[in-house]
Amino acid sequence: MNLTEIKNTILPYIKQFISKTKEILKLPYAKLYIALSIPLIIIFFILTFPYEIIIREQIKKFEQNVGSIYVGTIDAGLIMDSYIDNMVMSFQSGSELKFKDISFNVAINPITTLFNKTLNGKINVEELKYINNETSFAGVAKTNFDLKFIPNSVIPSDGFLNLDLQNVSFKGINIKGFDIPPVHFSSIKANTEIQKNNLKISSMQFSGADVRGTIKGNLMLSSFLLNSNINITIEIDPQSKIIDNYKKLLGFIQKDENDKIIISITGTLRDPKLSFPSMAGN
Repeated sequence: MNLTEIKNTILPYIKQFISKTKEILKLPYAKLYIALSIPLIIIFFILTFPYEIIIREQIKKFEQNVGSIYVGTIDAGLIMDSYIDNMVMSFQSGSELKFKDISFNVAINPITTLFNKTLNGKINVEELKYINNETSFAGVAKTNFDLKFIPNSVIPSDGFLNLDLQNVSFKGINIKGFDIPPVHFSSIKANTEIQKNNLKISSMQFSGADVRGTIKGNLMLSSFLLNSNINITIEIDPQSKIIDNYKKLLGFIQKDENDKIIISITGTLRDPKLSFPSMAGN
């Protein structure tokens, strides 16, 4: 069949479509109904779009930088908060990060997500737990963020991330041969800024019956998350209960002019180094 035959076959259908369209437009309120149908179709498409596919695809990209990620049931929507029942991140080091009952409201639209490569919103986790051999961390987490990404990267390059942790407990901490019993915090709050892949802790405070203090420093984010470099200083309030319980250990640790305990953490997320500048042997 040549082009002429194809044209002669299709042309009658086109003429018939045009004729029917003209007849429809002559009906009362036809133009109004058509005008209203277009935005309604767009709204229907936005509300029924399978956002779960986008979420799973983004998680799969991030998986390449950590190890493996299991994601349970996802209930994603645009108007109300979305929900994931559980998620487990297994790192190559053998450690695990577990999330349970995750609710989130993240802006997903062509302008911010696809063109500006920006992600903003909030995430609440009712049960957050990190396990690494005998060491574990657990708590309730809330965060809000506005992050900008460079193309083909899951590591944010600019923006901010604020974190609010409640009912936090650390277990399995060992310092210079001393096994520290579980340490509890009623609250850990942090505000951070990210500029050119450098995450700076603007302010971070932790408080509880066992210990109080502040944290400052920065984290240089790497394309492979566990290789990110840490440079953090922890200051412990001298009135903290843990100081009375461990005077023998803490007596060798450097204090500042306000008699606060100073602890430094360097190295990488994969292999962090804990140091006490004035302790013998350091």
